[in-house]
Formats: sequence, structure tokens, C-alpha cells
Amino acid sequence: MILYVLIFLFAAVGLQAADQAVLRITATVGHSLEIEVIPDKDLALFDLTGKQDMLKVGEVEERANVRNGYQVILESENARSRGQGIPFLQGEDPDNNLGVAYELYYDGRKIVFDLDGRAIVTDAITDTTASGISRNVYISYDGTDAELVSDYYSDTLTFSITPK
Repeated sequence: MILYVLIFLFAAVGLQAADQAVLRITATVGHSLEIEVIPDKDLALFDLTGKQDMLKVGEVEERANVRNGYQVILESENARSRGQGIPFLQGEDPDNNLGVAYELYYDGRKIVFDLDGRAIVTDAITDTTASGISRNVYISYDGTDAELVSDYYSDTLTFSITPK
């Protein structure tokens, strides 16, 4: 946060000394919007051939000093690239088109993506406290019937914070 202080001194100018002078002090605080993603430290590579309900994959810290509120927008790279609005753990090998669809939960709420793979996950009407707000990120999936080959499977989630 940057703080600027401007001091204006208004004084009567003339041949005679003034019996009153005014010192006006003004300050401004710029917008501060911060977002931090913290992967879950207990989460290593997990078995995609099983079933998971509400597996915590990370935490997002939102901080904003914007009086009129802010939004956090989430984008799933695979939901965007597939054009279906469904998050998907895609094989990383270019020859592997297999994967598993998953559900994403932000702060306990199921996220619904648009066809561009984007969703507004926070639509705040005011600022946060100075320490911010912490929100957990969970996924659920069922890979028990998926036909998968040996590979790493991933999706990239991008969180952006903007003022209203």
C-alpha cells in the first residue's frame, strides 16, 4: 500500500501580517488487490483411478481495500481449451487425450464454469480486513471407470482479483 501526503499552506499575503493561517493536510491510499494461492502441503500426486470427495488441493488468500468490493475470477485451462465449461484432468502427453472430469469447490461452494472455462468465485460488495480472507479449494472426481493410460494428468487453475 502506498501512502502519499500532500501539504498545502494557505496564508494571507499582503503588507500586513495575518491573524490567521490555514494548514490543510490531505492523504490518499491507492487500491490494493492481492491474491495468493497456497497448494495443500499434504497433497502429493494422488491416484486418479480412485474416487475422491472434497479432496483439499489448496487455499486462496484474498486481500482488497476497495470500498466498492471486488471479484475473484477463476479460469480452468482445460475447461477453456475444451470449450465445454467442465474442468478436466487431462493427460500431459500430447498423444494422450484421456482424462477425468472433476468438480471444483471454492469455499465450500460448487463452481460452475461458463463455456470459456471461467467462473466468478467471489463477488464481494466491500473490502476485506487487512489480513484478508482465506478460502479453501477442493476437488471431487470419480476415476474408477475411466480408461486411463500411464501419464501425469493435470489442469491449471488461474485466480484473478479485480476491483468493482
